[in-house]
Amino acid sequence: MTIIDETIDTKGFEAKYESQIKQYDFYGQEHNRVLEGFFTELADKGYNNVADIRNNKSEVITIVTESAEKLLRSYQYLLEEKSSTLEADKIISQVIEKIKKPRTLPKSLTDDSGYIFSPKQKEMLAMVDNVLYKYRTPKEVFDEMNKATQKAIEVLPERELEAVLVASSVAKYSNQFWYDYFGLDSQIKTRVDPDWIQILEFVVTDALAAVEMIIALPILSSIFPEAVAIYAGAISLISVIV
Repeated sequence: MTIIDETIDTKGFEAKYESQIKQYDFYGQEHNRVLEGFFTELADKGYNNVADIRNNKSEVITIVTESAEKLLRSYQYLLEEKSSTLEADKIISQVIEKIKKPRTLPKSLTDDSGYIFSPKQKEMLAMVDNVLYKYRTPKEVFDEMNKATQKAIEVLPERELEAVLVASSVAKYSNQFWYDYFGLDSQIKTRVDPDWIQILEFVVTDALAAVEMIIALPILSSIFPEAVAIYAGAISLISVIV
């Protein structure tokens, strides 16, 4: 379905940024793997394309939610190493409940839905938005997003940086996933195409979902980053049918 590019183009980058960018690329790479797995499971159950998915909303949401929970439970031991089994179970249950929560698709990463971002964070998230709306191919988005990431590393204090780096990572990989899945190279020529605008809403939803998770449950980013990717991947697929 989609080819996950795990390399990083560091052209124009100072070497000191490379390891930090690669570290946060995990979120986007894992997001795509999770999303790929969801689509594979849906295909195995007879839901082979977006039309099938949209025509069977409740069934698909159930399948995705149950699959996400199974994935989360498979990693529960990571939380149990740092907390009690009861606390680990509670955290995973919170993630599942958030997946089930109805949502609307945001148009922008600065549509923070009540999150309190600093002015500098909003400025950096606006840069990420600009990359998504200005550039089209995965190569263009990767190159320009890495430049925006470098800028964020330069100007943001450590406590404000994580949300922006996670958002940019998930955004650039999500863009790649949906670009490949819908075959946009041959079908869509400009960013103002209505179909492309919808894809951008998926990408922004994915990125904000990841940010939502690290803000709501900060323990996940340090101990259980896979949960952030699983959550964003589930929200990504569900966003297709809302």
